[in-house]
This record gives sequence, structure tokens and C-alpha cells, in this order.
Amino acid sequence: MNMLIVPGGGSVYAERYKPIYKLLIDESKKRGYKEIKIARYPGQMDETGKITGKGDWPGAFEVVSGLIQQFADKDSFRIIARSFGCIVTLLAVKEAGTTNLEKISLWGPIPFWLVWKMFKNDFNASYDIFLRKGGVDISEDYFDTEEPIEHHLLEAIDNVPINISTGTEDNDCPPSFFNYLKEICVDKENIHFAGPVKGAVHSIRSGDPCEREYLDTLFGD
Repeated sequence: MNMLIVPGGGSVYAERYKPIYKLLIDESKKRGYKEIKIARYPGQMDETGKITGKGDWPGAFEVVSGLIQQFADKDSFRIIARSFGCIVTLLAVKEAGTTNLEKISLWGPIPFWLVWKMFKNDFNASYDIFLRKGGVDISEDYFDTEEPIEHHLLEAIDNVPINISTGTEDNDCPPSFFNYLKEICVDKENIHFAGPVKGAVHSIRSGDPCEREYLDTLFGD
């Protein structure tokens, strides 16, 4: 089986995010996944430090849809998505189809009010932080292309298990929002909620006290 990792808005090559995705790659290898790939969106820094394009939802959606189609042609696979990558995954799967897709795990989906706060109300401050620390050039139209994830959860595909989790200390996806999603998805038989993981924050790195529970929640059956 193969593994596709769909990241949040920050580049996996930014120093701030490298350890977050190294942990997921290392765990995928330990669990025997053959091909392991992390998506990179337009606007995100590449391995050389170069940034091409602008970061927004349509660009990320196009990349992930293409990767899902590529994975579907090879073998069975799973998807792990974080943060902004959660809604990208849901929409990309609906577009690309579910051939050979075994399971989707979503960690820390972002509430729409926080997207508004960061990328509409406080855009200039967020832009600076994401560029300097996240290695991503955010489009000024970012908010205008985003949508509430709950809308797409309720219309999510029905033939693939979707596992959703967050941490008790996740300020970007607080337990109150997690519980809200759980409540509105009560009739979705393929959507399951795990956790919240005690002590876990939004971004987990190797050595964090809740590392094992976090990984078991994401990878577990």
C-alpha cells in the first residue's frame, strides 16, 4: 500500500515544518508503506528555497487531484491530511474519484472563522509570518477561494472511511470545533472521530509527549 500526505498551508521544506512531516514519513516507512509522497502546492517553497506561484485553494486542489489520480493507477493507498490539507483532500477526492483509496485521515481541520481572521482580517500580519516562517507566498485572494469544511464533510464521499482527529491543546482546531463537526456528521456512517488526543497541539514533532498516541490515531485501523 502507498501513502499520500496532504500538508497544511506551510511548505514541508520550511524549517518550521520539516520535523512535522519527517515524523509522518518515518512512521509511514515503519508501517511498511511503499511509495510515500507529500504534496507541494503552488506558492510553497521547494527543496532549493525557490517559491513559484501563489498559495491558494484552487492551486492546491489541482495538485492534489492530480496526485490522487496518479496513486489510483498504481496500487491501493491511503491519505493523511493536516490543517488546510483537510478540505483540499475532501474536494480533490470528490474530483479525482476513490479508485484504490482505502482510507482518509484528517488531522486538525481549520474552522472557517479562523481562516477569515488570518487571511482576511489580519492578512498582512499572516502573510508576513507565513512567508518568513512557513515558506509560502499566500495569495491576497486566499480567503475568497476558501470554503467551510463542514459543508464538504456533509457531502463527502460515502464509500471510503474518513477518520477525523485533533488534540486537546490544538488552538487551530479546538475541541469545541471538533465536537461540532462530530455532531453534524452523526448520520455519516463512514466518518469516524477519534480523540481528541490528550495534550496534543496542532503540529506534532518527534519527541513530543503525545507522539505515539498521535501517530496511532492517524495511522491506526
